[in-house]
Amino acid sequence: MQNPAYVPGGTQPANIIAVGNYKPSSGGYDVKEGFAEVAVPIFKDSPIGRSLNFNAAIRATDYSTSGWVTTWKAGLVYDVIDGIKLRGTFSRDIRAPNLNEYFLGGQSTSQQVRDPANNNVNVQVLRIQSSNTGLQPERSDTRTFGIVFQPDYMRGLSLSLDYYRIKIDGSIGTLTNQQLVDRCYAGNTALCGFIIRDSANQIQQLIIKPVNFRQEVMEGVDFEGSYRFCLGNGQVTLRGLWNYTGKHYINGNGLIDDLIGEVGQGNGPTRWRGFHSANFDNEHFGLSLRHRYIGAGVIDAAYTSADIANNNVPAVSYFDASATTYDLVDRFFRVGLRFDM
Repeated sequence: MQNPAYVPGGTQPANIIAVGNYKPSSGGYDVKEGFAEVAVPIFKDSPIGRSLNFNAAIRATDYSTSGWVTTWKAGLVYDVIDGIKLRGTFSRDIRAPNLNEYFLGGQSTSQQVRDPANNNVNVQVLRIQSSNTGLQPERSDTRTFGIVFQPDYMRGLSLSLDYYRIKIDGSIGTLTNQQLVDRCYAGNTALCGFIIRDSANQIQQLIIKPVNFRQEVMEGVDFEGSYRFCLGNGQVTLRGLWNYTGKHYINGNGLIDDLIGEVGQGNGPTRWRGFHSANFDNEHFGLSLRHRYIGAGVIDAAYTSADIANNNVPAVSYFDASATTYDLVDRFFRVGLRFDM
């Protein structure tokens, strides 16, 4: 059971400060659930392969706020020959609304928005953000297929390639100020009721609530490689992980928002991301070098020159280096260096 509460100071509920103005929040819900798992070997040392194993799981969950939901997973792992393994998984998953999405009392802030109904002028508005007790759990379908290569002739080497596709129905989200205004202006009249205008048709308030209005789709490929080998009196571990995102978009009432590379309010992934590390360890000391790569993107794909002078975000690499010494009178010493480029 979760039952939080928040009582703000006396000035905030009166909307007299520019940022915050948090309203009292309280609420709670109960969760009951049960689950079962099974693993079944289908064959071993067969003419068609080394082994084939099936695994499955099911979980039933009862939320006092939204009722029963059932989630499940089914997968196969197929050892084709020595060193080559195929794997695949199908699953149905859910994400229940969190406490803020259900019970946040609300907050108001003074912000700017560009009004396309009034010559695209920037206007100061009161953004009122609150919760929605009518939210339902998000439901997603996930499928993954992959191959693992671990050759006997090169001990310590492991390579894997996995494809994934995730589709979320009823995804919970909130529109940004500009998205709300632009979509109303584009003809989505259901959203216009959340825009409060005065008698001169000037925007005064924007009402922002989380809703189950979106379908979200993510598709891509993960690559991972690692190699361990001995060097002198220690061990070297090399590791690399790369992700390629082919699709990541939100379909909100027929309006497509492509999130790839949108690193601002959309918080989407860049097309390419990577991580590499090299480590050397023995009983006396350790050395480590790590590299993170984040590809180029934009702040917001919907922005034009009227919104921002430079919408581009360049690719960036981060490097971390560290050295550790062990067995210094039952203590250890570590020094590190971090930089980006």
